[in-house]
Amino acid sequence: MSQLRIMRIVLFCVCLAGVTLPLWGQNASGSSTVPGVLNTRPGSAQPVPMHMVSDVTTTTRAGKLVFDFTITVDSTFATTTPIYCEVGANLVDDITSGSGREITESAAATATRTGSTAKCTVTIPYSWSLATPSTDMVFLSYTIIAANVSTSSVTAVALRTAGQSLPSIAVPANETTHTQSIAATI
Repeated sequence: MSQLRIMRIVLFCVCLAGVTLPLWGQNASGSSTVPGVLNTRPGSAQPVPMHMVSDVTTTTRAGKLVFDFTITVDSTFATTTPIYCEVGANLVDDITSGSGREITESAAATATRTGSTAKCTVTIPYSWSLATPSTDMVFLSYTIIAANVSTSSVTAVALRTAGQSLPSIAVPANETTHTQSIAATI
């Protein structure tokens, strides 16, 4: 595997961690206790049974999320510096029952640069088994990275990064493509 490919994989993983990090600390109930029944005899606490994913009726939603980037390059770095576009999609299915599952998707692409404009298209194909697709929301975000990648070793120096959340969307209808245009500046 080429060093450039390894570097791209490492860079993608770092971006994925940065995009999903805020979600790791979320606790919908604000409580760290396990629901259950406490009997008066010592050691007889019995947890309340939670539904397993297999116990819930689900509907499959499959399709594509497509993100078209137009990036204005206003930072100073070499025109040969690669620019990467990454997108993330997160949702928690069946959150109201307390048995929600988190689904996380991400993808990245290398932008094509012409002068002070870079363009890239990132596609996330997905197939989700959802208990509550009509009420679930998909939270979207993106990160753009301009980085020098060394071909003599597996190192990268991020010269500029930019990212933000996008408006959330309802889960798209089955077998559809949701396309979103993104105008950004780095």
